[in-house]
Amino acid sequence: MARLSIPLMDGKVMVYEGEPDELVKIGEQILARSATQTARPTDVAELQPSTGSPMSAGRQKPAQTTTDWQQFSPDAPPDLRHTRVLTALFDSRAASGWNKLVHEAHVDTFRRLRSLGHPPLEALRTVTNSNIIKGRPTSEEAKKGYHYIPEIDVSIQNVDAAHAWSNTLRLAKHLRVEVIVDFEWMEKSEATYPGKKGRLWWKPA
Repeated sequence: MARLSIPLMDGKVMVYEGEPDELVKIGEQILARSATQTARPTDVAELQPSTGSPMSAGRQKPAQTTTDWQQFSPDAPPDLRHTRVLTALFDSRAASGWNKLVHEAHVDTFRRLRSLGHPPLEALRTVTNSNIIKGRPTSEEAKKGYHYIPEIDVSIQNVDAAHAWSNTLRLAKHLRVEVIVDFEWMEKSEATYPGKKGRLWWKPA
């Protein structure tokens, strides 16, 4: 695991953790965006530091719609096929993709359950909708999409974007932590809104 720190204009720092090649891609995306765009209110929300909630700066609620950006209900998301994650946070854990978000949510949940004195794997099975197995996947399990998470010695089966969001949202509600994903549809005719950006955001009341 490696760490990427991005300094923000307000003096705070956004911290990403992940594999080195993934962090390189994240850094390139952020540099490209800063070079070609003037910051919008939604840009600020995308790059909040991991030391607090993703909307901590002024606690401003993002606009429901802009020219090419729309916030959707977390409980009734649009068709997420042909989308890619721009930025995502589960509580303070950053992720660079839909299944990466699921992985981060499970790591956070596992550790919290363990800190409460619960047998973490057994307790995790009771609260997650994801398919999980202890340890590394066999070759056959790997073919079925199971991905090993060394931090918790658990393998999680990768899923499509819609299931990734619903599985993550379930854990966020169980822990009562904030989760936010900024994403965009690819420029494909099969996409619901080709080229448009969206946000899914849930926080406890």
